[in-house]
Amino acid sequence: MNYPGGGTNTGEALTKAKKELFDKSARAGVPNVAIVLTDGQSNDDVGPPSQELRDSGCSVLSVGMGENFNMAELKQIATDPDSQHVFQAKFEDFDSIADTIVDTVCKGW
Repeated sequence: MNYPGGGTNTGEALTKAKKELFDKSARAGVPNVAIVLTDGQSNDDVGPPSQELRDSGCSVLSVGMGENFNMAELKQIATDPDSQHVFQAKFEDFDSIADTIVDTVCKGW
């Protein structure tokens, strides 16, 4: 995936994922799951887009990578409870949480 530049606009990305992915390709009986990975803080508001995505029936997991992410923002993005949907890891330690994320996603909400 090529990085287009322009900073971190997680709210915009969540809106685009909902409109361009989940609204167009959702299938009945198949859970919709979004996994948001970030190593920083968004330049735009994540609250309303996160809520709209969750309200559409999508389960959202958030993953803070490295040391510069905003935990409050990760919690705002993720589906409740945070203990099951918010993760953090250093880049070199991502493997340590990958299995937990896969297990969470494959539960089949």
